[in-house]
Amino acid sequence: MNFYGHLVVASWYRPGPLFGLGAMLPDLESMAGARFQIGGGRPSQSAEDLAAGVKLHHATDAAFHRAPDFCELVSGGVRSLQRRGIARGSARAVAHVGIELLLDGELASDRTRANGLAPYRAALRAGHALAESGGAGPEATTRFPQLLSRLEAAPIPLAYRDPSFVAQRLERILADRPRLALHPGDERAVTAWLTDVQPAVRETRSILTTHVHAELA
Repeated sequence: MNFYGHLVVASWYRPGPLFGLGAMLPDLESMAGARFQIGGGRPSQSAEDLAAGVKLHHATDAAFHRAPDFCELVSGGVRSLQRRGIARGSARAVAHVGIELLLDGELASDRTRANGLAPYRAALRAGHALAESGGAGPEATTRFPQLLSRLEAAPIPLAYRDPSFVAQRLERILADRPRLALHPGDERAVTAWLTDVQPAVRETRSILTTHVHAELA
């Protein structure tokens, strides 16, 4: 599950931007290339909320990756992408991450109709406050505000409903991984596959979230 999906899962259990931030934090750390220090070794409500969110993140990923419908979408995606000329390593990465990004777009659309993206924005602002105060550790003082500013300015997660946007994101995400990176000309085939699989992701989003909820229970 991608970081916005983790925020949605967090909203089932506890309100508050720090818990939501913690649920997204492992993904944000990977994106920032920096570790976000929780609490600096000092107990506090903020540190407790962040740590609880991180714990939920890992439990959610374990549950989500076991979901039969997700596994079926990924395996079918790998086969379809390979038929379209995408190398196996790239196809495996694109199928896995691409479905997660499309799911984020569907979940964001649902949440926008319900209560907007206010909890997501609030979690990003909470991350800014902690990083800029030095409460996230020296490694995060520069990199996290930069990442969070980019996320605040970006059209995501709603833009993840656009297959061409997702294909561009996948190309950037995988660019630094030689065994997974897309080759020149692959983006068109990836966009076509994303367009084809998007209705299935839309139809199974409730099944996937129900599975995660049941597993976490």
